[in-house]
Amino acid sequence: MNFLKTKFIQLIKHPLLYTLPVVIGFSIFFIGCAAQGPPGGGPVDKTGPFLISTFPENGSINVNINCKAEFIFSESIDPRSAEGSVVVTPRPDNPPNIKVSRNKITVGFYKPLLDNTTYILSFGRNIKDYRNNQTAGDIKLAFSTGDSLDEGIISGKVYQIPEKLNAAVWVYRKHGAFPDSLLGSEPDYIAVVDEFGYYNVTNLPQGEYRLISVSSKSVSTFFLTEDDFIGLPQKDPIIIKYRQDKIKDIDFRLGKLYLRPFRLLTANAVNGCLELNLSNPISENSLQNANYIWSKNADIGILSSWIYEEEPNSIYLKIRGLNEGETYNISVGNILDSNEDEILTSLNPVKFTWHEQVDTIGPKLLKSYPANREKGVPLKLEIRLDFSEPIKIENIKNDVSFWKRDTLKVPLDPEWIDGNSLLLKPQKPLESATHYRLDAVTYSWKDYTENSFVDSMLTIRFLP
Repeated sequence: MNFLKTKFIQLIKHPLLYTLPVVIGFSIFFIGCAAQGPPGGGPVDKTGPFLISTFPENGSINVNINCKAEFIFSESIDPRSAEGSVVVTPRPDNPPNIKVSRNKITVGFYKPLLDNTTYILSFGRNIKDYRNNQTAGDIKLAFSTGDSLDEGIISGKVYQIPEKLNAAVWVYRKHGAFPDSLLGSEPDYIAVVDEFGYYNVTNLPQGEYRLISVSSKSVSTFFLTEDDFIGLPQKDPIIIKYRQDKIKDIDFRLGKLYLRPFRLLTANAVNGCLELNLSNPISENSLQNANYIWSKNADIGILSSWIYEEEPNSIYLKIRGLNEGETYNISVGNILDSNEDEILTSLNPVKFTWHEQVDTIGPKLLKSYPANREKGVPLKLEIRLDFSEPIKIENIKNDVSFWKRDTLKVPLDPEWIDGNSLLLKPQKPLESATHYRLDAVTYSWKDYTENSFVDSMLTIRFLP
């Protein structure tokens, strides 16, 4: 029985075989003995359910206001994936009643639908089978209780979607006024983003809209955390003025969502440096304009500042003029987090006690891009060197040379990102399938306590 049941399920999942008489025969045979759940044995099912039909049909008009919507799929649906995951627009007074019976989902309403209204029911990509395979595309049904459908469209692309996460676009229509905060408010429409980053919001009535893009483990949950990613469009609000308006290229670039204000949290003396810990990751490029405010009018100077890639929430300062055992207050201003939000100086300052520690360890190279012997690097390249601490280099152009095929010297333009990160920019694009070599004579390089560089020579080879 299990063997036949497995073969039957594999058979009906093939879209070309739905009308074959054998399917009907097997369906009758198993109707009394098949239990809901995943099939046993056979090859592993990695294909998600796909939509076969709906009632009413997608695009129907003059639909009865007392109707129930039905979705028929290619296989049995896990009821847990359907419960609470449908978005109905316009939103009814009470959440719809969802019933799952094998491969059919029924959406019922507690009150009659509105007359002359376009309704959209969207499950996104939340529907799954019993093996946790989700649908490949957006499961959506649009119909009208009047004699026409709304036809407005908003479309675009979402960039920088994290790996292994889904993305969606949430659409809010203005009903007198927008919500005070879109975050935490249930959207009027949800559009699923496909594997290439594109989305398409259809059947929109005339009106004013605001959009956000979200990427999280569950895009059906409307309460976001700092583990989620969010993107805002450059154009806001978006107006569908005419019934058939099609608004294109409303794009998003996702970034981390920070719910806490950007502020300085603590300051600590660590290995002869001052470590500043902030609430959010710091924009590396904003360090050059940072402003450090001290509680005492001492002659305090910043020799260097830097950020370690693996510690994006911390700034390290090499400082002169601090006295051993003395307590100071420090505030930080004019820096941005990775979302380009400026730090709230009013939430500073923080207190620390300075303890000098003798540094006897020489600086070294932590990481380079490209890495040594890396292949397939881009032709438009900026070479980056990340050091263990800030270093002093009197003449970079004399110490660093860049070679094509080991014989032709390529001019470089150096630029410090911060105290321990150096960019070397070739003045011309590289040539493909050509060997390049970066040499650095480092015997004169030192840190701010005069410790010499660990290696006297660095060589990095790579191939575009």
